[in-house]
Amino acid sequence: MQWHILGAGAIGCLWAHCLIKAKQDVRIILRNEAHLHTYKATSGLHYTDMDARKSHSFPQAELPNDAAPITRLFITTKAFSTQDAIDSIRHRLVDNAHIVLLQNGMGQHEQVCNQLPHCHVWGASSTDGAYLTSPFHVTRAGKGETIIGLLSQYNRLSDFPLLLPEKMDDLTVHLTQNISLHLWRKLAINAAINPLTALLDCRNGALSSVPAYRQKVSIICKEIEAIAESLHQPLFEDSLEKHVFSVAELTANNFSSMHQDVTHKRKTEIDYINGFIQAQSALKGLDTPFNKQLITSIQAKLHS
Repeated sequence: MQWHILGAGAIGCLWAHCLIKAKQDVRIILRNEAHLHTYKATSGLHYTDMDARKSHSFPQAELPNDAAPITRLFITTKAFSTQDAIDSIRHRLVDNAHIVLLQNGMGQHEQVCNQLPHCHVWGASSTDGAYLTSPFHVTRAGKGETIIGLLSQYNRLSDFPLLLPEKMDDLTVHLTQNISLHLWRKLAINAAINPLTALLDCRNGALSSVPAYRQKVSIICKEIEAIAESLHQPLFEDSLEKHVFSVAELTANNFSSMHQDVTHKRKTEIDYINGFIQAQSALKGLDTPFNKQLITSIQAKLHS
């Protein structure tokens, strides 16, 4: 079975490697000739597991303007790159193609569904940990699970098991009838951890261990819970704050992706995380001053 992967970051490379191990035909779509040259120079994907064991895989690399049709596609780009990603390969999508959006943030899912009504669009949320030590060299930082559910109204959940191999030792995948719940849960946790660690210049664990930081977590969690409640969107049976601290402790030594982006002066996903929450609060006429402050502060820090 053939899969294309658009977005050769850590998660994209992780999935490419694991699909190849499961005997799938994998093609990674690279942005331009320069990235293709870098890929060829690295001689494929290099994977290091949590026990520091290394292995190698060789997905075929393509450019967006290739002519080969796309029937199954994982999009693992940053949320803000989704539109450009879709535009770059739109001419290659067959009718009824399956597209899986495995990304942080929210807002892009609806855009893709509206723009590609002839495709089956799936949402995915993952707790797998991975990072790149250099281009196409991915290290597994933690083994979690990926939840996948339908976004297109006419999809059937039973269609998806036919798309993935029955046995994937390195990935744990579950299907859900309510992908919105899982996307919101991850959004809520990211909206607390990512901007605070970026602004406070700290690892995730500090949000739990430093009293002053815990207070900031509490403030943003209360604002997010108020928005979710106004939308009749459940989050957790207990408090969001409890889950944020749990994730912060489990990933205590990690720097969040937004921290890394701010450190390297790269564009962040703030508009699709806290920005999405701010947009929902505006629709409901609710005031979320701390969330708004986080957005403004991240934007200012990038331009300082």
